[in-house]
Amino acid sequence: MKHKAVIIGAGSIGALKDDKKDSPTTENVLTVAHAFYNHPDIELSGIVDLDFDKAKKAKEKWGFLHYADNVCVLPENLNQTIEIVSVSVDTESHYDVLASIPKQFPSVKVVLVEKPFCSNVKEAAEIEMMFNDLGIKIVVNYLRRFDKGLLIVKELIKDNFDIYSTVFYYNRGLERDGCHAIDLIHYFFGDIIKFDEFSQDQTILDLDNDDPTIPVHFVTEKCKSIFMLPVDGREVGLFEMVIQTSKGKFVFKDFGLHCNFYSVVQGNDYGEYPVLNQESILFKTGLLTALGGVADNIVDIIDNGAEPLCTADDALKVKTVIENIRRSMDV
Repeated sequence: MKHKAVIIGAGSIGALKDDKKDSPTTENVLTVAHAFYNHPDIELSGIVDLDFDKAKKAKEKWGFLHYADNVCVLPENLNQTIEIVSVSVDTESHYDVLASIPKQFPSVKVVLVEKPFCSNVKEAAEIEMMFNDLGIKIVVNYLRRFDKGLLIVKELIKDNFDIYSTVFYYNRGLERDGCHAIDLIHYFFGDIIKFDEFSQDQTILDLDNDDPTIPVHFVTEKCKSIFMLPVDGREVGLFEMVIQTSKGKFVFKDFGLHCNFYSVVQGNDYGEYPVLNQESILFKTGLLTALGGVADNIVDIIDNGAEPLCTADDALKVKTVIENIRRSMDV
């Protein structure tokens, strides 16, 4: 029997991207609606959005039966059978929407919520505790954790590579895009032990004056030298990660769509010592279909008792680091 799902929020992540980028016929899976639509064990039963026209448009695109401008007006018998709820509204509304879910959907087992989970650590901790007490699992959509290509690299470097340094190039704010880098630091290298601020002269206000793009240096047990370097998003959109190891260099380009590995080889041009190979090995990532991995994880949680690949605690750690950085820099 399929697990019934409802999406709250019919925006760009929830249901509605340009048809050329994401629709029932595209190979790329760029919305939660598409991921649920594709999954053989999930029935997308309804969608809710305060913009009724958006909800209606999503219904017409993805073919489910029920849509509404308020979660309360979905059919009562539907609410009683929903096991999966996806929250794809603006971050400021996450707490109120999440807090209402157990009452609105008494059979809910898994809630998918967009990063960064909640507006602040206090709200996130309250929701995590509430859902833990009710036995409801939270999956947070830090999408790169569901990319099987990144998992291959993570497993490859876990025991066999010494990590010398890691550099992230990012823009559009510490909260908005920098949070992905901080989550990847935890994912690849473990908990952050400490961080150091650069000069605030290097801070960039490229998208939102309330969310500066900040240069930061981190230390973890696995990697002692991790840099997040800001790039002005008004000039170019960028999110790249470079991991320098004892056996070569991984370069994640194009927001993580491609990964190249440059192995260590014996050099000849300037002397007999090891250098990086000019030819790279390409690791194919699955970022454009990783939402399918999110759906797989949700079903695995319900059917097999699996754990979320990105938990509320994972997201809470990211939020705590961001708040500590902002507090230390008074931004």
